[in-house]
Parts: sequence; C-alpha cells; structure tokens
Amino acid sequence: AVEGSGVQVTIADNGQGFDVDSALGEEAGRGLHNQQRRALAIGGTVGWQSGPAGTRFTLWLPIKRPQAATAPASRLPDAPP
Repeated sequence: AVEGSGVQVTIADNGQGFDVDSALGEEAGRGLHNQQRRALAIGGTVGWQSGPAGTRFTLWLPIKRPQAATAPASRLPDAPP
C-alpha cells in the first residue's frame, strides 16, 4: 500500500512464531540483520512481530531513494616525470 512518501508491505502467517530478539542476537544467522541493513540503507524500515499465533513482517520503503552524501573524489598523485 502506498502511504505518503513510501510503500508498505505487510506479510503475516499463523505459524508457531519465533523469538525476534533471539533471531537478531549475536548468535543468530544473518537473515533478519540483512533485511534490516538493506532497508535502512535506502531510508526504509523493517519490523517483525511474532508470537505463538503467528508472525507479521512489515517493510516500509521510500518511493524516492534519499540522496546519498557524496564525498569529493580523491585525486591520485601525479605520475613521476
């Protein structure tokens, strides 16, 4: 669904759910971390709500990608004569 300046996607199931904090912990795999990192990199958000009755995944992404801060290009030193 388009909401203001972005698009929201929500996916829900009625499975057994999982512990979101454990899945984001240091001993966990990279799946949720990768989703979170990628969404944040383009100005979006991602969230999970999970319990015994199921899990809800919500992703919000901006319609326009935010302008990246551009660093000045570094100059290579001149070649020796």
